[in-house]
Amino acid sequence: MTTNVYDKNASIVGTDSRWSFNTDYAVFYIDDSGFEKIVDTSTAVFLFAGDSQVIQAWKDYLFDESIKDDPGLTGIAMLMVDKADGGVVFEHGQDIQLSNTIGDIEQLIASFAGSGARHAAGCWRSNNCAVKSVDTAKLMDPYSGGETKYFELATQTGNLTQDVGLKGMNVAFMERGMVMYLNSGQNPVSIRDAAATDDRVKGVVSQVAQGSIALSAPCDAQYMQPTAADNERLKSALGRVMRR
Repeated sequence: MTTNVYDKNASIVGTDSRWSFNTDYAVFYIDDSGFEKIVDTSTAVFLFAGDSQVIQAWKDYLFDESIKDDPGLTGIAMLMVDKADGGVVFEHGQDIQLSNTIGDIEQLIASFAGSGARHAAGCWRSNNCAVKSVDTAKLMDPYSGGETKYFELATQTGNLTQDVGLKGMNVAFMERGMVMYLNSGQNPVSIRDAAATDDRVKGVVSQVAQGSIALSAPCDAQYMQPTAADNERLKSALGRVMRR
């Protein structure tokens, strides 16, 4: 329920901005909440999907030197890109990766994650544009949406906003989140309107407010257990890009 893209040739990362939660009767979501899936640090750019609580823990870790232990990979997909040369330092949970073979060396040219990955990859093959590929995925994948966010490594520019944090996203969800009822044929309705007539929705809102339900940008990696080798690769990559 997200679309994450890295175009290595252009050194651009892009993503949609929808966060959601599934039940057996509806999809709950919030667009443009200000809780970014792209995180820009002094040495690397991180692209996240998965559990928002784990992603918030990563944001805390990346910007707080007093936190010594990384949050790990359980519940998330991650792409770590070196800002110095655009090289992928670490990847976990990427659904589609495209590469070129030069001589005997295989080189990554683009990476895609999330429910919109297939649509984004198909568009990128034709247009070689990370932003357009996310825009296309949003048209094809009902679980990707909101403003397309991007960051250009070469120019250090993009349209990322000051991150509101997990609490800010949850507040936005309760104020202007949407409910997409499954198999109803009706258009999405606002959280406020749905909660006024549906006790199930009211219960979800209450659980989000209490932190017992976490919105996510769902991806396959969210349901996979990282291996010991994955954790070792992560520590090695962090050693390369973190200045602690």
